[in-house]
Amino acid sequence: MEYQGVVRGKRLSFKNSAKTTKQEKGAIESGKRSKRKHKRKHSHSQDHGNEEDDCKDHITTDGWVPVSSISDLEGPLVIYFRDDQLHVLSLPPKEEIQALADAEKRPPVFYALEGVSLMESEPSKVEQVFVGRKSVPNTSMADAQSKLYSFKSCRGTYLSANKHGDIECNSAAIGPLEMWTPVMVPDRGDGAVALMIHQPSNPNTDYFLSAKICGQTTKYNTAVGESRSYSVQAHALSTSISTCEVFTIKCQAVLRNKRRREEPLA
Repeated sequence: MEYQGVVRGKRLSFKNSAKTTKQEKGAIESGKRSKRKHKRKHSHSQDHGNEEDDCKDHITTDGWVPVSSISDLEGPLVIYFRDDQLHVLSLPPKEEIQALADAEKRPPVFYALEGVSLMESEPSKVEQVFVGRKSVPNTSMADAQSKLYSFKSCRGTYLSANKHGDIECNSAAIGPLEMWTPVMVPDRGDGAVALMIHQPSNPNTDYFLSAKICGQTTKYNTAVGESRSYSVQAHALSTSISTCEVFTIKCQAVLRNKRRREEPLA
């Protein structure tokens, strides 16, 4: 799945997903109208327990939702870090770096998001989206290689960590430094994932993507999509999972639901 492009101020769209999303969006609105009519007709007979059951039965079919399994990491993804603020892992936006000589080599960093909660947050720029893919597609889940994933940016380069632990996004090819092992962390909330990488230069130790809090926080304005600076950087020097190594990853709801329908029944 590749990038289709973005129109300023509108939701990002991707190939093979826009048409389905529009159809399902119509289904959602139809469902809402039906529920409103049903509620007016039976408002005196419904109790609080039935309303809770209706909420449990609702499945989100539009927008971006937290991943619920490793398989959800295939396709467009957005990676969030939350401390006192919500941050999104992003390549520097084009308008921020277009005058810089080394623009294409600027690493991804965590930008602070203003006025948006984790639940409602969606990517507003293609620089915030990475396309996940199993590095060895035909392996079974029992194979160790099936747990290796790569994350492709809008530049066509892959998220990686060099031997010094610096996070980069420069390579257009997948090698050992571009392969990550996702680790679900269910006790940290929906969509909580740690990303582990194996460094060939230090074969006895595995490292984790980590958010390094530093500098002064400056907001990222989601209304106009203009970033000014950042205070959280990314690195891969940590050898254990703690607060700064756990991220919330979101995928597209339409793709997650499609995978659920295609999964064999247990």
